[in-house]
Amino acid sequence: MVFDRADNIDELKTAHPAMNYNSVLITACIGAAISILIFVIVENSTRGWLKQQFEWVVQERVRAIENGFQETLYALDNIKGLFTSFGKISPKEFHYFTKGVLDRSEMIHALEWIPKVPHKLKNQFEVAGIKTGKNFFFKELAKDGKMVPVTKRDEYFPVYFMEPYKGNELALGFDLGSNKTRLATINIAMNSGKAAASQRVVLVQEKGDQFGLLLFLPVYKPAEPIKTKEQRQKHIMGFVLGVYRIGELIEKSISDFTDWGIDFEILDESASQKKRFLYASHGFVNQKNRENKQDRYLDLKQLLQSSVIFNVADRKWSFNATASNEFIDLHYSQQNSWYVLVTGFLLTFTLCAYLIKLKQHLLIRTSSDIALKNSKEYTDRVIASMINGMVVVDHYGIIQSVNNAACIMSGYDDENKLIGMPIDNILYVDTSDNGQVGNDGGVDLEPKNFEAQFIKVDSVQIPVMVSSSNLELAGEKHLSKVLVIKDISESKKNEIERRHNDERLQLALSAAELGVWQWECNTNLMILDKNINRILGLKRKASTMDRTLYLNRIHPDDVDQYVDSFNKAWQSNELFSCEYRIIDESGSERCLRDQGRMVSTSQWSSDYMLGVVVDITNHKHDRENLRVALIEKQTMLREMHHRVKNNLQIIASLFQLQSDDIKKRNMTTNAILAAMQDSYNRIHSMSLVHERLYSTENMDKIDFQSYVTSLTNDMFVAYGISKQQIKMVLDLEKASVDIGIELAIPCGLIINELISNSFKHAFPNNKKGSVCISLDIEKSSGMYELVVADSGIGFPGDYSLQSKKSLGLRLVVTLVKQIHGTIEFSGKKGAYYRVLFNGSG
Repeated sequence: MVFDRADNIDELKTAHPAMNYNSVLITACIGAAISILIFVIVENSTRGWLKQQFEWVVQERVRAIENGFQETLYALDNIKGLFTSFGKISPKEFHYFTKGVLDRSEMIHALEWIPKVPHKLKNQFEVAGIKTGKNFFFKELAKDGKMVPVTKRDEYFPVYFMEPYKGNELALGFDLGSNKTRLATINIAMNSGKAAASQRVVLVQEKGDQFGLLLFLPVYKPAEPIKTKEQRQKHIMGFVLGVYRIGELIEKSISDFTDWGIDFEILDESASQKKRFLYASHGFVNQKNRENKQDRYLDLKQLLQSSVIFNVADRKWSFNATASNEFIDLHYSQQNSWYVLVTGFLLTFTLCAYLIKLKQHLLIRTSSDIALKNSKEYTDRVIASMINGMVVVDHYGIIQSVNNAACIMSGYDDENKLIGMPIDNILYVDTSDNGQVGNDGGVDLEPKNFEAQFIKVDSVQIPVMVSSSNLELAGEKHLSKVLVIKDISESKKNEIERRHNDERLQLALSAAELGVWQWECNTNLMILDKNINRILGLKRKASTMDRTLYLNRIHPDDVDQYVDSFNKAWQSNELFSCEYRIIDESGSERCLRDQGRMVSTSQWSSDYMLGVVVDITNHKHDRENLRVALIEKQTMLREMHHRVKNNLQIIASLFQLQSDDIKKRNMTTNAILAAMQDSYNRIHSMSLVHERLYSTENMDKIDFQSYVTSLTNDMFVAYGISKQQIKMVLDLEKASVDIGIELAIPCGLIINELISNSFKHAFPNNKKGSVCISLDIEKSSGMYELVVADSGIGFPGDYSLQSKKSLGLRLVVTLVKQIHGTIEFSGKKGAYYRVLFNGSG
């Protein structure tokens, strides 16, 4: 039967409603919706990335400004060390020292020394200032803006030293205490003992329109207690003052950065509303003044705004920034989103056109197919063209018919050789599998699929999959059986290879301590392998768990982060990556790193997500320990820097004292050499502290007994004295403590001076004797008791430490005061010194 195609197309359309074009319209709608959705996702992702870039640029500039202030604070701290070490400084010394500081730090406009001057010393300071050759007097700013002599006050805070002088002449002699803003900052710095920044001020020497900033660093009298507010007010010497022009400071701090079009302003949040404004970039000023209604980036600029709070000497400043058109032009391209939208529409149009063409083709083909399906020729053609073998057997298991594929599979060249043969001759079924085709020739009448071995003509067996179904023929009493036989040799081989690969993969995952999970979208079930169950503290075998139960094991603080990352990855088809903590069965907390990706099983759907988990608890702990160690190392380096700086200041002071002593006593060459030897011994005693300190694990304490033993041994060598002449007796085991470097250095210098004095004067004419050093703790007061005594000739009866002329003994008294101790002296039967001091310094 043959149909005419042209005459039956309308009939086919009526018979098959699915052949209309509703599916094309649905496809077009779905494609357009997906294109728009992807456009929105890409646009939002682009804006999110742009926001991140903007925040990064803002943070970099804030850090640069903070670093600029920190750098200048270090400079002020160095100048403070100059006053702490030498007390009084001449204008020339201040000039030479600060000149190098200003050359290195371009952000400081001027450096000044502001002493605290009581009214009774005002004239004395003014006379000393006039002697420098400058027009110096104490002055203040009148209401008309002119400088006038100060009014009488109990104390003054004048600009006494100033560098550079040129350009800042008006500020010399200006009493900062005459201005409420400056005086308030002075009191904050003096009472706290820390650097204090003023609110914005107009500098006396300012000729432009910038605001100024003053940074006060208090300087106290050396070796005086400053633990309380009252002690700091009593012992204040003055202030090292850094003068800044705010605009210059900020512009130089960020001068190394490329101008990426960030407009910003800086406000002092600690000041009153009227005085908060400090600085604004030109773009920010222009932006506030211009009309933004026509700005093409108006909506983006509302997104790209940031405000960062940071500290400047305990004042809170805010960095308020917004992106300019230049920044957005550089980083943002909306064309990408439109490209996605246009491409989506083009693909949708192409797909719809293809579907229309395909439906027309199917409509034409259907007319031929209908005629073919109604003919025997069609049935024979289908059977002959099957790639799988087909065998028809009767109720007794005798082959009635085979197709060409079955002949080829069996190796027979003629299908007639197979017809009439029992099916058992070519198909073997394991009886343990309940036999689908019985070995007795009977056929199981239930339709089934089963595996069997196909026996070829050369007796070679190949694995096959058999699909059996019943066939009822007209006039036949019993049912026949149709067996469709498929060669599964390749799939079996692939299955074995896959099993081996799975075993290798599991071995690798176990070695790397990685766990694999799979989340089923439709059922919300998670399939967990044995490694994940081990991490969770469960039995070490693969299992299935509801995702809600898995979420319950995540630390409550990390659940939102995990869910947000997971949903974002699922919705945008991106890589899921997240670090979070879980609570295992024992209640212990573990840290996991989780990564996964969406897996699509069809073109239009995503059925599950596959991922891996690694336990990074130990890694987290190691990283935290490394971070703590790094912080400790940085702290130790800063501490070493300050220790070395303080020791250098002490050495400079010792040399200055020695130089003054040489001038006063008009020493001979030999005496000068001896004095230099004493200075060497003092410095050596200090270096020995550091040698002992850095050879131990504890960088804060030293073994005092070992230190004193080394110190005295070195002194025997330095003075060329035999231990047979002078016996050294050390009694340091009673205290048996480690002493910090703040006490070790002054104690070492005290011991050095007293032993040196004994070696040089207590045993004339090679007289024999002994020197004793002991350290104990008084039970009643808990204070340290350091005793240095010798059995030498002693001192005259009228001698006292108050009448001391020796530089060494004067230094001893000064060092005892420095550690807040007391000293007792006796010189009747040899020299006896007893020093009491508190172990905390």
